[in-house]
Amino acid sequence: MSKVHEAGMDIAIFTYATDEKTVAVRNEYYNKCDYRSTIMERTNKGVLFRSDDGLWSYAYDKNYLVDVLQNGGYKVEVIPFGEIGMAYIGKMKKGGE
Repeated sequence: MSKVHEAGMDIAIFTYATDEKTVAVRNEYYNKCDYRSTIMERTNKGVLFRSDDGLWSYAYDKNYLVDVLQNGGYKVEVIPFGEIGMAYIGKMKKGGE
């Protein structure tokens, strides 16, 4: 995040929500993709799906991602995106903002 900020750029991050409905949809999808030994973990960062054959898909928790962006010098707007997605728009803070 710091390299983006150093470059003076705004940022947009698109990810999944972390509610139970979204976790169920993602679980069903990954199972249909025939990943081997899919495991879902809730961490302090969000919800991680991983598998023995290389799946590593994180959906970041709203509070975690907002904190990371704000600590990186951004004003953050959180927007639901589709049925299970989230968009985080980080605008660089100017001066005293």
